Amino acid sequence: MTILRPLIALACLGLTSAGAQQRSQRPLDGLDAYVAKAMADWRVPGLAIVVVKDTSVVFIRGYGVRELGKPDPVTVHTRFGNMSTTKAFTAMLVAMLADSGTVAFDDPVQKYEPQVLFADPYVTREITVRDLLTHRVGRASARASSTTTSPTRSQAMSPRAPPARPGSRCSTPESWGRSA
Repeated sequence: MTILRPLIALACLGLTSAGAQQRSQRPLDGLDAYVAKAMADWRVPGLAIVVVKDTSVVFIRGYGVRELGKPDPVTVHTRFGNMSTTKAFTAMLVAMLADSGTVAFDDPVQKYEPQVLFADPYVTREITVRDLLTHRVGRASARASSTTTSPTRSQAMSPRAPPARPGSRCSTPESWGRSA
């Protein structure tokens, strides 16, 4: 999570520097120093920045190293894992669709994706967009059942695994092994 803070700060820098770009012939002057300070402040070993305007890349650069204690530099071709950030991106995009009236949080998922089917017809019929975004549907958690251990990934993904009903306590593979 801490690696996201300097990236968010850099994104905000890009949003707030529009007026500064008009005053300066070189709008990115000082960016390298800013990135170096942010990396030191947040103890980030490396990052990559790309700025796209319209359909053109106007800035791209790697900073630092790929892994702390190792010499391999971050380049413009270094791949970083998204980890759980895609959940926030998805939720934001769905919220934008809801704000525009295209999607409603409390509509059934099947209104938008009729081919989505769950093992339990009740879940198929009743699951809402909000249920998906708030993790209120998944496999029944170990705490909700009589077992004391979480299922393995293959057990949980089995077609025989019991789904949780919307609104019930459930778990996801990423939460297995953590106590609630």
